Amino acid sequence: MALPEIYQDDDADPEMPTEEQQQKPHPLEQLQKWDESANIAGELAEDVLSAMASRVIDEYTIDKSSRSDWEEEARLSMDAVLQKSEVKNYPFEKASNIKYPILTNSALQFGARSYPAMVPGDKIVKIKVIGPDPMGLKQARAERVSTHMSYQILKEMDGWENETDTMCHQLPVLGDGFKKVYRDVENNKNCSDFISAMNVVVNQNTKSLRDVPRITHEIELYPYQIEERIRGETFLEFEYGSAGGTPGIARPDGKTDSPSDSDAPHVFLEQHRFEDLDGDGLREPWIVTVHKDSGKCVRVVANYDLQKTRVREDGVIVRIPRRDYFVHFPFLPDPNGGFYGIGFGRLLRAIGEAVNTSLNQIIDAAHLQNSGGGFLGSGMNLKKAQIRIAMNEWTQLNVPGKNIRDAIVPHNFHGPSPVLFQVLGLLIDAGKQIASVQDVLTGDAHAQTMQPTTLLALIEQGLKVFTSIIKRLFRSLAREFRLLYELNRRYPDEEEYQRIIDWSPSPQVLQAVEQFKQQSMMGHNGGPPMEPGTGAGGGGAPQAPGAMAGEAMGGGTATASSAGAAAQAPQMQQPPQELPPQLAVHLERPTMAGDYEYENCDIVPVADPSQVTDMQKMAKAQIIESNMGHPNMNTEQGLRRIFIAANIEDIDQLIKPTPEGPDPLMQANAEAEVQKKKASAMKDLSIAEKTSVETQSIHQQSAMEHAAVMSGHLDQDQALATETQRLQNAKTAHEAALAEREMALKEKQQEAAERGEAA
Repeated sequence: MALPEIYQDDDADPEMPTEEQQQKPHPLEQLQKWDESANIAGELAEDVLSAMASRVIDEYTIDKSSRSDWEEEARLSMDAVLQKSEVKNYPFEKASNIKYPILTNSALQFGARSYPAMVPGDKIVKIKVIGPDPMGLKQARAERVSTHMSYQILKEMDGWENETDTMCHQLPVLGDGFKKVYRDVENNKNCSDFISAMNVVVNQNTKSLRDVPRITHEIELYPYQIEERIRGETFLEFEYGSAGGTPGIARPDGKTDSPSDSDAPHVFLEQHRFEDLDGDGLREPWIVTVHKDSGKCVRVVANYDLQKTRVREDGVIVRIPRRDYFVHFPFLPDPNGGFYGIGFGRLLRAIGEAVNTSLNQIIDAAHLQNSGGGFLGSGMNLKKAQIRIAMNEWTQLNVPGKNIRDAIVPHNFHGPSPVLFQVLGLLIDAGKQIASVQDVLTGDAHAQTMQPTTLLALIEQGLKVFTSIIKRLFRSLAREFRLLYELNRRYPDEEEYQRIIDWSPSPQVLQAVEQFKQQSMMGHNGGPPMEPGTGAGGGGAPQAPGAMAGEAMGGGTATASSAGAAAQAPQMQQPPQELPPQLAVHLERPTMAGDYEYENCDIVPVADPSQVTDMQKMAKAQIIESNMGHPNMNTEQGLRRIFIAANIEDIDQLIKPTPEGPDPLMQANAEAEVQKKKASAMKDLSIAEKTSVETQSIHQQSAMEHAAVMSGHLDQDQALATETQRLQNAKTAHEAALAEREMALKEKQQEAAERGEAA
């Protein structure tokens, strides 16, 4: 367990704790023990469990009552989108009861656009790099994590893509949805399940899901699933009997209990709440599961994060945060400030009912006009009370012909009203404007008569509502990816990670390493082999500043022959040097624990919420293609985006990757060049210092000899001979220094010529 955050209390006694305080157990020891348990309900007293279960059910009822209006609207919207109709006996028996599919069309159109935008292909997770990345290590790490998480979501998390598709079609109806992200310990994998908003109960007055004191998830489990959890010690053993409810009667969730189904599911309330079980006065986060019918508490498991817990130095817990499991996917925010979002079902219900009424009245009027009917006079001698006329059939009546017309009075049904038909069209257009389901978006526009720019402008304006909603969903999708990222950090699987990323050094890095080895054997930039002990500049090691010329010869003087002897020394190849850090770091095998860190990364969906049609994607791809020749353009990334917009598969097989960041070999050569220039400068400085020291020494010696001559201690002829020898030695040393500098200059010119030929 990682150490929690401990900070100094201003009022705490700075002296050492007493013996009693030292013997007192740490307050996190018990919490850590509970955190490692799959169910602590068996450790709690029966009265504690009973009181906790009672609070769970009571507070669940309070939260469910607070959202009763939203729940009723959501149920009516679901009936409308499914176009459920009942037998209608007004204005006559079995009158028309058609549901115009304006809501159904809106839900289908939104789902058809949002689902491909949220799941654009096999790369749905993108890692955003934050901060400088000079050697491309962060970007390489981001690509590995993106590949691993995308594989996890699409291949290992069963049903994620199908449930996301269901969510995209359900959100416009109910206006809300949830994803539950958790770790399946039994199967050793991460899970992210879509949960209908009807089954996640939160108080309607809540402002944020992170701050809400309780979240209740209604879970249905079949009897065999309950028995498995009891035998696996996940649930306490209890008598669950048969599922509650009255057979044939609709339940609050709209489902109906079967009359004799022994395998009917049981409803459990999994409530994420706060309880003070350690008795320190601060409530901790827990997950409490209660069987709804019996009120029995079957499971209590810790839901706190000990790594982020704040503890004072005196052992008092200040804050113990809750782990997040649920991700909120709102469709449209509630204008009244309620927690649950609203969908097209609520926005279009009034207009939909008016459209249905108008349409049914038009159909009923046409039906009455076509069916006919009327009154028969009493003077007609008929054998039947009713007469129905069939095609090509003549009926004989015992009435004079001229009296038939007077005895029959038909009903005067005018048929469908043109005004009502116009009102119907007005209502339908209003509904389309709310749902952004325009003809230009459904493919019914006369595109052949429009200019391309006009058509694109109409599409952009028609998708404004969809784009804003999809962007809202992308924020929630990013939150879901961050929770999955956290699970991978807490539960790393190195073997699986290495199998998925299939890491190996890039060909560019291997080529740079091979070139560096060859250059280290031959010398810098392919020059002559280096001498033993030579620096980056290729010359001899500079002598210490202030050293006299010729000191290495032991005679106190330097000659031209001694300077040339060093140049004619036998040359030996230097052993290969160690790889520079900018190359060696690219050869280190990455690990899952190292890649999944908090620092310098951010999780965002890979798709662009502003591009919800293929035409928009291709329009942006054409802009990229037109700028491919720009010198500052990243050719590889440009090609990738063009191919992605065109939905081309296996992009990696088509594009030759370029190394991220600066070329490691070029960077190594640049650093070697800098070191060489430093060595050359040090050599020039050493020569200048030696010349200065020699000149100063000569002046001092001349002054001493002049003083000796003046005092009579030294003969003038002897002084002249000594001075002549000194000048000859100085001339020889100066010529040797000039020869050495000329040799260094020739080496520089030769290296510059070789670099020009290589370029």
